[in-house]
Formats: sequence, structure tokens, C-alpha cells
Amino acid sequence: MPFRPIQQKLRNRGGLLSGVPEGYSGVWDLRGLDYLKNAPLLDIFPGADGAYSLRRLSSTYTGPVVRVRRSNDNAEDEFSASEVATGALSSWIGANTGYVVTWFDQTGNGASLTQATAANQPQVNLTEGSVFFPEQAGAGANGSGYWLLSTSLPVTSNDLTYFSVVRLTARNSGRNKYGRILSLTESGFQDFNKASGMLISDTPDNGSDGLMMYSNLSVRAALPTLALNQKAVVGGLVNGSSANLYKNKTSDSGSFAGIALDADEVRIGNNASAFDSAMAGHYYMGVMYRSVLSGDRIDRLTDYLSGQWSV
Repeated sequence: MPFRPIQQKLRNRGGLLSGVPEGYSGVWDLRGLDYLKNAPLLDIFPGADGAYSLRRLSSTYTGPVVRVRRSNDNAEDEFSASEVATGALSSWIGANTGYVVTWFDQTGNGASLTQATAANQPQVNLTEGSVFFPEQAGAGANGSGYWLLSTSLPVTSNDLTYFSVVRLTARNSGRNKYGRILSLTESGFQDFNKASGMLISDTPDNGSDGLMMYSNLSVRAALPTLALNQKAVVGGLVNGSSANLYKNKTSDSGSFAGIALDADEVRIGNNASAFDSAMAGHYYMGVMYRSVLSGDRIDRLTDYLSGQWSV
């Protein structure tokens, strides 16, 4: 069949058709294009080390996507993507507020994001299909604020790709100045002041309320204007001594010279300190690869996330 050699090349090494089942040929190759558009993320872009959403991200993952605490009685329960989609979680929460105890990793690697302390748990927002980090007023103190944390996803080399879909709802007020979309920290240290850690956050520091990638007391890459209340695909790539920051299809290249990532904590929403470091807004999904994705794969991943989450 004339499609077969091309199809095989596209499957190899995580290519465009890497998630399409064997057997497509002729008209089935055209049907495969619909599969590529609508298949779960990890079927098309395999090899992730951590992946989080209230939606199904893998056709082979059958476990829960979230563990929720209910505000009226502090009862906790776990829910699958289908139970979220069909309203079972909404019915269970009722008129109360649901707080996220665990955002489960759908790769099967066990790198789930958790928050055991009730006062620090973000909320589940079923209207948006997101994990919601409320705006925080006041100066804050260590241990306050909302965040989720994994200690099962160590980043020990400068080979990293991370992408997320977020919508910020506040900044530059109270603690919402450097809202952590991603925070990598060495246990016992901050993410910004050592060469072992890094962060991706919104920031007013580049003059236009944009994005920055920061490590060891220096901005490594920056992009302008991450508008409030607009969904965006936000990501970062570290490749040895270089770095790239992404907002939708826009990117900025920077230097990671002198940085040696050695982080045993992955956080979203907040830093180890709450001072000026809390994200305010919706977190729809996140995916981490402890490897460097090629430029064409990043382009396709950005397009896929934009389409699936209506960015």
C-alpha cells in the first residue's frame, strides 16, 4: 500500500502517528486524521513523566483523575474522568465547595500532585473543568496559600519539557505577583535563588505583565502580555545550557548556562514561600517530559492543546 511506508515513518520515534493503532491504510489513513484530532493527549504524544487534567489524557489509564474533599462534611472521594464528565462529581459536591486533595498523574508513573493540608487546597471548578487557585490578599507567610506538590517526579538534568493550559484571573494584588505555573525546587530551598531550581510564572517585571522563566536569581527567558481571563498554552523547555519559554505559538530563547537542575519537588500554584508567589486562576492541564521535545513536536503539541481546550 502506498500509505504504509509513510505511515510507519510517522509512527517511529514518537512521530505524528505514534498513537494511531496499526492497521490504518487507504481510507483508514484519512480516518486516522480524525483520531489524531480527538485522541487523548498521551496517545498522540507518548513518553510523558507526569500528566494532569480532569479530562482523560490516556486511553490506557483507568484510574481516578482527582480526589476531592467536600466542604460541608470534609468527606473525601476519588473520581474518574468519565465520572467528572457525566456529573457524578458535581452531584457529590452538591451546593458545597470541592477542594482538590490529589490531582492524579495519568501516565501511570505515580507522580500525582497532592495537598494534604485543607487550608492550602485549591478548588475544583467543574464549570471550567479546571483546578482553581483563588486570589489571595495580604502579605502572606511561609506555608500559606494554595498549591499542589509532587515529590515523585525529580528533575535531575537540564533536559525538560513542560506545557500547561491556564487562565489567570488576577495579578499584582496581595500575593498574586509572581504566580507559579511551574515551580521546581530542591527540598528546603526556594525555586528562584539556586541553580538547582527554576520557575515559570506570570510577572510584572518585564514591563507588560507577561511571563518569565527564572533560575538562580536571573530571568532566563521572558514574554510580554499574558492577558488576564484569556486561556493560554504556557510552556518551557530546557535543553542543556539553553532555555525556551512558550505562550501559545510565541516563544523566547534564553540562556541556562551555569544552571544544573536538581529538583526533588514539583509544585503548581505557589512557591515554597507564599510571598508574592501565588497563582490566581484556572489550571486546566499540565504535562511534563523529562526529555527535550523537538521543535516540530512542540508545534504540534501546542496546536493540539489549543484545539482541545479552545485557546
